[in-house]
Amino acid sequence: GAAAVAAGSALPFPSAAAQFAPPTAAVPHLAALLSTTASAPMTPAAPLRFGIKPETVPEVSEAVRRVLSMANASNAEVTQAKVARAIEAFASRPGDTGSTPVQVAVLTVKIENVRAHLKQHIKDNPSKRGLVMLVNKRRKLLKYLKRTDFDSYRRTVYSLNLEKEVKE
Repeated sequence: GAAAVAAGSALPFPSAAAQFAPPTAAVPHLAALLSTTASAPMTPAAPLRFGIKPETVPEVSEAVRRVLSMANASNAEVTQAKVARAIEAFASRPGDTGSTPVQVAVLTVKIENVRAHLKQHIKDNPSKRGLVMLVNKRRKLLKYLKRTDFDSYRRTVYSLNLEKEVKE
């Protein structure tokens, strides 16, 4: 007990300074995940609507490319594309949609979407309640992830830029 701690053995939990050090594994930052916006520039590699990958579309006319562009997508389609990118970025294997980091990333995308809605509709109390529920669910998942797999927790918190929102 006390003799082991006094002898300088490693504690089972890291120091506060080491908790939020940048992780070693490369996971895109939140800004990269949320970059699919309606005002995205028209480039050949820009994401397309309906889940179409740009590399699978042969050379098509500019009119067809504009129709398939995310600039013409509805808010629901933009959110769906952001969720798909979050799943792709945090999946530990192909088809992984239920692991804790993936769930946290998806909840973060949904939280950002509800926050953007509430900036325009300040008095929308049902959406405020939904936001609180989403934040609490994410908080519980992060608490579980921290308890079970601390390296994955650090990677997830850092890449989603949640350092300020996570309370110790």
